[in-house]
Amino acid sequence: MVIDTLTFSDKAEGWTSRWTYRPEWMMGLNSSFYSFKNGNLYKHDTNINRTQFYNEPINSLYGFSISTVINQSPTEIKMFKTLALDCTHPLNFVGYTDLDDAQMSMSQFVNKEGEWYSYMRRPVNQINFDLISAQGVGNVLSTTAPDIITTQSKFTNISKGDEIYKASFAGTMISGVNYVGTIDYVDQSNNEIKLDAAFATPLQPGDFLVSFKSSSAESYGTRGYFLNLTLSRSGSDATPEIELFAVSTAVFKSFP
Repeated sequence: MVIDTLTFSDKAEGWTSRWTYRPEWMMGLNSSFYSFKNGNLYKHDTNINRTQFYNEPINSLYGFSISTVINQSPTEIKMFKTLALDCTHPLNFVGYTDLDDAQMSMSQFVNKEGEWYSYMRRPVNQINFDLISAQGVGNVLSTTAPDIITTQSKFTNISKGDEIYKASFAGTMISGVNYVGTIDYVDQSNNEIKLDAAFATPLQPGDFLVSFKSSSAESYGTRGYFLNLTLSRSGSDATPEIELFAVSTAVFKSFP
């Protein structure tokens, strides 16, 4: 259970702030902020490690996060293609719309003209058969232990790095989706697929296979009326001084 500290402002007559650390008392004095913890007095904003309070170990820090919503033209379904952070450092990103999800780690942002920039990517290992990244491969003809699959028919549009899953179909219903492995290389002339490791799920002749493109390789954008996003860092990654000035996205109307 997470317990936060809420602060009430007499001037605003409302609850104005939420804090992840839990002091015994807080107060401002001469433009400085102080709090008490275990009977000790602490002056804030004096140590070099941000998000570290009361001498907590660095590896136990909660870090920080900031959330907002991008919702221009709220009555239109839009495609959010990119995310740009006017920020001193890259941040981890998790976002969602009414139709889609997106996720990027701070390592996927690149610095362009002073801003941290990334194409929208879907969450890693997301299983969604409505996406264009899902491709039918065909039925299994045979397997060669520990990592080679031969299919009954020719396949197209799959390549190294794609993930292979076994799935069962009954009309429009999909069930029994299980990860098999990641493609190492394909031999289209012999209808063969070699994985980069042994089968994660056993295969039998007749099993139907589908593939999903890598979320890093296929950055098609995130669709929806709005984009709810959360930017964050955790643990020792949250200790540097980080300033975030603006968040923007390349967005255009989506047409069915």
